[in-house]
Amino acid sequence: MIRRPPRSTPKPSSAASDVYKRQIGDSFKTSFKEITGGGDAKLVLENKDSPFEGGVTIKARMPKKKLYPVEALSGGEKSLVSMAFIFAIQGYDPSPFYLLDEPDQNLDGVNTEHIGRAIAMQSSFAQFLVVSLHHAALREAENVIGVFMGDDGVSRLHQIQDVDTFISSLPTESEAKA
Repeated sequence: MIRRPPRSTPKPSSAASDVYKRQIGDSFKTSFKEITGGGDAKLVLENKDSPFEGGVTIKARMPKKKLYPVEALSGGEKSLVSMAFIFAIQGYDPSPFYLLDEPDQNLDGVNTEHIGRAIAMQSSFAQFLVVSLHHAALREAENVIGVFMGDDGVSRLHQIQDVDTFISSLPTESEAKA
């Protein structure tokens, strides 16, 4: 059977809107909900008729809070939004490698665990190199390499085989301050 071509091909702007809505936008909502344990987020095109002539506004609602533009969120909440956005784009156009420098810097322990688990799940599709000082993030890692400064002032790398034993050997915050 020979099929006729469509009468008109979609305009680039409508194709971009389709990618935005169906692939990145929906994936962003799903990723954000998973990372936050029930939050809601959406991407809003500033110019729906011509998406390349406008930007994207991100709005997010953390669990048990109101919907806000991303500019009104705390630093930790912005970190969660950023990670969900990265995962949404990865779902559409994946990169084989990601370098994340302390994505959990502004997060508490619970949200650090959420980010760590999300990165661990995404690591089946891409490689992640994550710099982190949070114990919760280290526990989710497949491999942990520590950077330690010796008494001579030279930094050295050390692969950590047993993360839980290593973490339990570290001084607590109160011991470190003393």
